[in-house]
Amino acid sequence: MMSQRSKRELFQKIRLRYLKAYKSGKTRIVEEFVTATSYHSKNANQLLKNEPGTKGSKKRSINHKRVYRIMQVMDLQCQKRPRKRYTTNSQHPFQRFLNLVKELTIHHPDQSLS
Repeated sequence: MMSQRSKRELFQKIRLRYLKAYKSGKTRIVEEFVTATSYHSKNANQLLKNEPGTKGSKKRSINHKRVYRIMQVMDLQCQKRPRKRYTTNSQHPFQRFLNLVKELTIHHPDQSLS
C-alpha cells in the first residue's frame, strides 16, 4: 500500500508520460498506474486525463435563458427578438375548394360524400 505522498509523486511523473503518449501507450500507462496505486482503471484514466483539482470532464450546459439573465445582472443590454406570428392567409393565390362536409348528413358508417 502506497502513501498519499508517494501516489502523488507517481501521478505527477506518469501524467506527463500519459499526455504525450498515443492511445496504445496510454492503456499500458494506465495499467501500470492501476497496479502501483490500486485505483480502479476508470478512476485512474480520469485522473490522468483531466487537470489536477478538477472533478471530471462534465461541463455545465448554458442555454439562451441563462445567458439573458446573466447579461441583465451585468447591465448589458440585449434585445429579445419577437416571435414570428403565423396567421392564415385567406388571400392566397391557390385554388379554393368547396366545403362538401358542411351540409352532409350521415345515415350509415362508411358513407361516401356523394
